[in-house]
This record gives sequence, structure tokens and C-alpha cells, in this order.
Amino acid sequence: MSVKNVGLWALALTLCGVGAACAQGPATPVYGPVDPAAPPAQPGQVFSMNAPAPPGPPASDPVPPASLSSWILYNQPCCCGPFGHHQPLRYELYLRAGPSFPIEGAIFGRTLETGWAIEGGARMVLFNVPQTAAWTVDIGLTNIHNNGRRPEIKVPIILNDTVTGPNGQTITLREPIPVSIHALNRTFVNLSGGREWYLLGDGSCHGPAWRVGADVGGSWGTGKVEFNEIRHRTDVLGRVFVAVHSDLEIPRGCCIFLFGLRGVWGYTWSDILQRRSSGDVQDIMVLGNLGVRF
Repeated sequence: MSVKNVGLWALALTLCGVGAACAQGPATPVYGPVDPAAPPAQPGQVFSMNAPAPPGPPASDPVPPASLSSWILYNQPCCCGPFGHHQPLRYELYLRAGPSFPIEGAIFGRTLETGWAIEGGARMVLFNVPQTAAWTVDIGLTNIHNNGRRPEIKVPIILNDTVTGPNGQTITLREPIPVSIHALNRTFVNLSGGREWYLLGDGSCHGPAWRVGADVGGSWGTGKVEFNEIRHRTDVLGRVFVAVHSDLEIPRGCCIFLFGLRGVWGYTWSDILQRRSSGDVQDIMVLGNLGVRF
């Protein structure tokens, strides 16, 4: 073979190598350290230890783990609004009962025995930020029953009975009849507002606490007085009262249970005795209190 033929073969082989390299396309970079367990690199891949990785898709928000609701755990947030946003708002249900002591004075004060009172209702409690004091709004029902005593004390009552005269005319009897008190029953709807303070602990559910408070309010209702000699009479009653209370709070689960005492002075006025005798009543009630706050 001549030198000329060798040169032609060398040139042909060189051109074929260049064409094969061009046919492979550009090299594909591989980022990051090489994982020994990864499959072997494909032809044309170039490894780079320092090249930054291309940006991936945005990370989604993590899914929070499942848990009990804040209501069950008593981790309640403050209520919305200009007041509740910073001052926790709570509610109470209560039942109260105890004796009612009439105060000597008018007819009922001298003719009624110690009676029995029962109350039930709900309270709205608006705490300050540290929950060491609170404003309260109370709405409820009260029933007070007193039996009579001293039947020798008489009250003049006009019956306004009508009879037929000898000539067929209608005659109204307006002569007062002396009667004695057999019993007095009063039922009221109450509305009051007040303030209370914590002497031990606070209003949260972090342990037992002791609170004291006072409130003032009014009542509207009906009354029925029973006599020993004639049938009963009824009338609309009005009442004002002032009360003080002291309660022990025991947290249990998502609620706080309340146990305490409440003293109430009340003044009731009415015309149930026809204005000839004062139908007003003053009394003092000493009530046991059972309640729950949530």
C-alpha cells in the first residue's frame, strides 16, 4: 500500500469519528453527589459536585396533625368584637334555694312565717384580661312562698259582690270584710347586673378558685294571697333587690362547677290588699347556690 492510500484511510476514519460525536448531542449535566445505589450514568451525562440544583415545584403547606377540638380541651379563644376580643366571655347556669325571712313592718311582715324561695337562671360573665374580676348580667326566675301566722290580725277587704234587691235591682256590696292571711305566693322574672372579684385563683380552669361579688336588680311578676275567710286575690308585683354572694369554683373537664351562698334583700310592692292596707313586703333570703360555667 502506498503512502497516498494510507493518508486517505486516516482522513476517512477521522471524519467518521467527528460525525459520531456530533450525532450524540450535547452532554446532560447531573447535579449533586453521586448516589452509589443510583443506576449508572447514561452516555453524555456530566457530574458536577458544585453546580446548583434546578428549582423544583413550590412546597405545599404541611397538613396539621389531628387533635381534639379547643372546645373539648377548654382552650377557647376570646370572643370577637370590641369587648370580647380581649376580655373572655363566659356563661353560667344556676339553681338556688333557701329560706325567706319576712321583715317586721307592714301587714305581711307581721302575718307571714319564714318561707321558702327557689331561683333558676343564667348569667353572662365578662372577665377582665387576667380573669381576676368580672362584670355580670343575670336573668332568671324566682318563686317565694310564705304561709300565714297570727290569724288574730285582720285585714279589711272589699269583695265587690253583687246581689239582687227586693225589687229586682242589682246591689253591689262595698262593706269591708275583716280577713286574716293564710299564705302569700310570689313569682318574678329578674334582671340584674353586678361585679365580682377573685380572692384566690382566677376565672380560668387552672385550679380551684374563690370569688365574692354583689349585684343589684329588679323584678316583675304576679302574686296570690290566700285568706282564711274568703277566696284568694291576685295582683301584679314589682320588686327591687340587692344581693351578695361567695362561691367556690372547681374545674372538671370543659366546665367549672360552682358551690356557694347568696344573701338577698328584697322589697316587693303591690296593691294586692286594695290600698287600705300596705301590700308591700320586705324579706331577706339566704340561698344555697349550685351552678356550672362553660
